[in-house]
Parts: sequence; C-alpha cells; structure tokens
Amino acid sequence: MYNEKLRLFFKKEGISQKEASDRLGHAPAMMSRFLSGVSVFDVKFIVALVREFPHIDLNYIFSDQENDTAKESASNITTDLNETDLVKELGIIQEKLSHIKNILSDKGPITK
Repeated sequence: MYNEKLRLFFKKEGISQKEASDRLGHAPAMMSRFLSGVSVFDVKFIVALVREFPHIDLNYIFSDQENDTAKESASNITTDLNETDLVKELGIIQEKLSHIKNILSDKGPITK
C-alpha cells in the first residue's frame, strides 16, 4: 500500500524510478523492489526520503488508508483515542523522531 503511494508521489513530482534511486542513494534494482512491495523500507531509506523531499507527507504515505481521505481522518484522530492512548502514541512518535534526529546528526549537514 505505502509503496504504491510512494510511486504516485514520485510520479506527481515528475521523478523517474532511476532518478529517485540516485537521489536516495539506492541501486535502481533496490528501488524497484521497494516500489513493488517486494522489499520493506528501512529507517535509512526513510531518512534519505525526508532529507531529499522535505515536503513529503509521511503520515499519508504510511497510513492504512488508500486514498486522500487519510489527511481528513488524521484531523479527527483525537476523537478515536482517549487521553492515555494519545500520550502513549505521542511518546512513541517522540522516540522515533529522536532516533531519526540521531541518525541525521551522525550524517552531518546535507550538501548538494
């Protein structure tokens, strides 16, 4: 599901699979496996994706929803969670963001 959304993102950006693989630092064959759903993205791929395409909406890409209603339903998420669940989810998100920041700080500044 997310592989299809990512493929659509690249198409909307006017980016070929080859260009995406070059920009994200992966072999074209690996990018093909990612976009076909044969292989699962790793954290390094996601970090490279966010670095190269800071405007990408990862909430939409990795949501379980298959269409644009994912953005609409995200605004209503607090109605589906009680306060305890929400605090727990925010803690998990904070840990993941901290992990990504650590990876980014180890890589140094982005140069083009």
